[in-house]
Amino acid sequence: MKKILLFTLIGLILNVHNTQAQKNAGAVAVVAGAIAVAVATGIAIERYKEQMELYATEHLLESQADVKKFELSIIDFEGVKSSDLSNVSIINFGVTLTNEANSQEDKVLMMFLSRGWLTEYGVDVTRVKWKLLATDEWDNIFFEYIKLASQVKLTDKNALPIYKETEKKNYLDNGNFIVHRNSSGLAGIFQKSTETTKIGLGKLTGSEFQYLSTLKSNEGKFELAFPLTVFNGDTYLLKDFSPEFKVIYNEETMGLYIKSLNKLVQLQRSTVNLIHAFLH
Repeated sequence: MKKILLFTLIGLILNVHNTQAQKNAGAVAVVAGAIAVAVATGIAIERYKEQMELYATEHLLESQADVKKFELSIIDFEGVKSSDLSNVSIINFGVTLTNEANSQEDKVLMMFLSRGWLTEYGVDVTRVKWKLLATDEWDNIFFEYIKLASQVKLTDKNALPIYKETEKKNYLDNGNFIVHRNSSGLAGIFQKSTETTKIGLGKLTGSEFQYLSTLKSNEGKFELAFPLTVFNGDTYLLKDFSPEFKVIYNEETMGLYIKSLNKLVQLQRSTVNLIHAFLH
């Protein structure tokens, strides 16, 4: 990979040089420098990703004695810059485990990173904590998260209510309706239907929990199930979830407060959806 990047860099520099000649010598130097920095940054990011995957692999080899095969990859590391690496507080790995009976199970391995985890020599493993989450464990966390901000009462993660839009003249004023304003600012009246959905069929979109509805064509599309309350960035809703975690709802993130580390890590909703989709 590094050789390919290096040859690409040389080719780009020579091409710019031949085209612009001496007239743009200064511009060539600037472009070459910018490309070199970009290539070096990309290599640095890839190196750290490989290092993280190695640590995760070693952790699974040590902790999963009954597994005969596993697959592992980082779920979301896009958009991370080399200058931001020291500020990364969590890395999520998608893991597929196969046991001796050839039974497979998807899990998410969370790598929690305390301050100072990144040194000039690499990763300080004493500042790393691991958590392997099965689908049901993740669903329980996700359920508590949406409960914190849901505009409707939620009692069962496998029987979530579905609200459908209705014309104002047709809605029943029985307490089972909501007025929801979408991301475009348009308000609509949504009546609670007799349908329900499971948490595994949902995702977060803006201020909504959406569910995957099946169409007659056997394809599906995501539709509003129920809205979430919009809070400002200074508002934190929390649930003391377990001896390990507190779950926090804040604006566009899912927060997990790690009690043993006295540390709050935050997952962007795009990452939450990627984890949820991987497990389902």
